[in-house]
Amino acid sequence: LKRDAENLGLDWAQYFAKHMPDLEALVAGRKPSREVREFLRQASTVGQVFCVKVFDAHGFLRYDSSDPDMKRPLRPSLASHNQQAASVVKSGRPFAVAREGKAPEKPPFYAEAYLPIIRNGETVAVAEVYVDQTRRRQILEENLLQSGLVVALLCAAAFGFPAFAFLYRSRQKREAEKWIARKNLKLRTVLDNMSQGFCMFDADHRLVLVNAQYRDIYGLSEEDVRTGMSVREMLEQRVAHGGYHGDDPQAYMEERLQRVVNGDRTRDVHELPDGRIVAVEHRPLPGGGWLTTHDDITELRRYEEEAAYFAAHDTVTGVMNRKSFEDRVCEHHLRAGGAKYAVLCVNVDNFKTANQLLGHAG
Repeated sequence: LKRDAENLGLDWAQYFAKHMPDLEALVAGRKPSREVREFLRQASTVGQVFCVKVFDAHGFLRYDSSDPDMKRPLRPSLASHNQQAASVVKSGRPFAVAREGKAPEKPPFYAEAYLPIIRNGETVAVAEVYVDQTRRRQILEENLLQSGLVVALLCAAAFGFPAFAFLYRSRQKREAEKWIARKNLKLRTVLDNMSQGFCMFDADHRLVLVNAQYRDIYGLSEEDVRTGMSVREMLEQRVAHGGYHGDDPQAYMEERLQRVVNGDRTRDVHELPDGRIVAVEHRPLPGGGWLTTHDDITELRRYEEEAAYFAAHDTVTGVMNRKSFEDRVCEHHLRAGGAKYAVLCVNVDNFKTANQLLGHAG
């Protein structure tokens, strides 16, 4: 139970480090945005996460979900908070521990996990996540108690009480089925609230998990994509609905199937026939399965292109600005290789007057 709690804490810490919005802004000490608050609210509803903290690369606290506005004057460092956790900053290795809650604001049993956030080989921040594991321990204790009762009743069965043993075994089975159903519901809620499309396949190349966002990205229905279907069948459905990259749908399918055979971790950016751009990450799993994430980055690419354009052009005339012009002249000078060339300068008379009378449109 302790090991499972620690592993679950690390899983949630990894999820926060990868998906939490405005993480760089929090590390810089800015106040959390509305997206951050909503993200934490959903996590606490689905995954029993009751506290999240973010420390910078020096180990100083930059964000605490229990004090989102950072009104408390104290800014504890990671070293004063937990010596073992402080080693996460130096070593770059995650750390997790299961604890008994003694403080009033903490649950009776919880997991505390620290995960370094690494960018370009350097630790830029540390995510600390607290996950309530009280209910999981209660279920385990109840199951152990019920198992003991079943054993006792089985012994009593030798003396003529088989009906009681049957009733207790049936109750245990029903409780286990309810517990599994609750966990499946929580998992489904997490998957369907992800911003990315998600698929998981087993070692036999069969679909195990898929979320609603994946279907939305490629315009597929629940009938089109079902658990148990093969990866080839899924790709055929995507091609039939225009969810492929390149000019040759068949070549696209064969290329994606070859990725499965190779078992490499890859990340590709695909432009679909309708112009949308999707980032696809393929990640193999131990035991032969794999998972993929699909992220529609069309708007992000559009913003990047607009930013690049306005960085190189004058907003009034649409011509190259001074920085872009100088870069172009330098490139031409290098290509000329010592040969002579000329730069033609054109001056527009009364441009200021025309601009004042007619405005930017004129």
